[in-house]
Amino acid sequence: MEFYNSMPRRVLLSENTLDKEAEEKIADNKRLLDTVSQKIASFNQSVFAINACLVSMQLYDYLLPPMEETTIEIVDTVPCENNGIAQTI
Repeated sequence: MEFYNSMPRRVLLSENTLDKEAEEKIADNKRLLDTVSQKIASFNQSVFAINACLVSMQLYDYLLPPMEETTIEIVDTVPCENNGIAQTI
């Protein structure tokens, strides 16, 4: 009987742990995205400088394309309902 009484608490602890892990993963992904964005900006600055040199030498056929930063949307929270599953386990 003791096992059944402790089940809802275990499920609640598990949900809290999953929520915390998800929040940490989102924060890590934001940091990684910021790092990638900075590297793309640095790369593009180098490309523009190289292209300026190529233009001054009239080597238009060798111009380098800048890297385009894609639009990435990070979702802070994802609505999730357990539809009563956690209570019935």
